[in-house]
Amino acid sequence: MLAEEFGYQVSPQPAALQTPGVLRALERDAQAMKRRVLHLAAWVTGALVFFIAVILQAPLLALFPLGSVAIGLGLAVPVVKRQRRAVEEQLRTRPWQVWPARVRESGDKQWPHLMELLAPDRTAAATFRCRLPQDVWIGMTDGRGVVWICGDLRFGGVAALPGAERAWPVGAVSPAQQVPPAPAGQAGALEEELVREAARVVAWNLFG
Repeated sequence: MLAEEFGYQVSPQPAALQTPGVLRALERDAQAMKRRVLHLAAWVTGALVFFIAVILQAPLLALFPLGSVAIGLGLAVPVVKRQRRAVEEQLRTRPWQVWPARVRESGDKQWPHLMELLAPDRTAAATFRCRLPQDVWIGMTDGRGVVWICGDLRFGGVAALPGAERAWPVGAVSPAQQVPPAPAGQAGALEEELVREAARVVAWNLFG
């Protein structure tokens, strides 16, 4: 495991056992995501049903509610469930890895943030795309902080704040985007401190 090779801490148990609260945290986010997906699906399928109704000269009011809701649920719910099962499987089988991280905006509306996990020399060991919770993004100092990662760094998984009370899915960027070390000064000193923090012993029994 790369985190161990770098001297960063790894939890002794799988993430869901180490911090059972992470499943509840992800469930809250999953429900919010489900509502967003259903909302989008309703708009898309509503437009489709409207187009079909015009072509077939069918009664619009009869087609719109049934078509929009049925197709929207049919498209959105299975996707959300598959994603949730994959995330839960990782949490039940893989440990937490402690990483110093640098986060920046990506310019992508779907995945508005890029999260770089930092090697001890402060280069990016892995890069993830994600939708960082707004309070987490605002709470970071200059987009830097220590995060916990559960998953395969080649593909993604789950990221969380220490303690796993806030968690969010991440997907790997391939190939990983390497960025030069931050210049000397406040940002560089902050990243060096985060590298040292990730290597310190975590009192895992305090979480869960």
